[in-house]
Amino acid sequence: NYNVTVTDGCGAQVNNSVTVTVTEPTANFSYEYVSEFGVQFTDSSYNNITVYSWTFDLTGSSSEKDPLYVFNSDGEHDVTLTVQDENGCYATITRTIRPPIFIYGPNAFTPDGDGVNDEFTFKGMGIEHYELLIFDRWGEFMFGSTLMSEGWDGTYKGKQVPNGTYVYKVRAESYDKEVFEKIGSVIVLR
Repeated sequence: NYNVTVTDGCGAQVNNSVTVTVTEPTANFSYEYVSEFGVQFTDSSYNNITVYSWTFDLTGSSSEKDPLYVFNSDGEHDVTLTVQDENGCYATITRTIRPPIFIYGPNAFTPDGDGVNDEFTFKGMGIEHYELLIFDRWGEFMFGSTLMSEGWDGTYKGKQVPNGTYVYKVRAESYDKEVFEKIGSVIVLR
């Protein structure tokens, strides 16, 4: 509230009270992973927003309202949105986004050296910790890895295993500490 006094050239004065309301902008957004590294951002800021400024991991940026951004890697990413309203007021929000856990593997592979499907490996996203164990049908341990990029090549102690069914146990943990575990089988075909 402001008290205003206006004086004209003859010295006459008029007093009045004026109320000025300033509505500040609020920055907010949601997101959805649309591919392994691609994220669709949706602005949910309010109060007459006219300018958008996004920063992705301090390396990428956008001035779109609802940008689609492709990160260079899986994992957690810091995203900042700064908005400006029609009065020139600013608001900023920074959030760490995390991909949902997703993991899949084939039910068979062909380790025949042709360069196609030669290793049994899982693919996925949103995975912080990973473990794969392979056993034969009698329960003998044959292979283990904690790297998703390292798959089983169908050998045991340096020799090719025979065609057949093998048991795997896979365990993955997301950045939000969500755990995925599965016991299944994979067929070796040469």
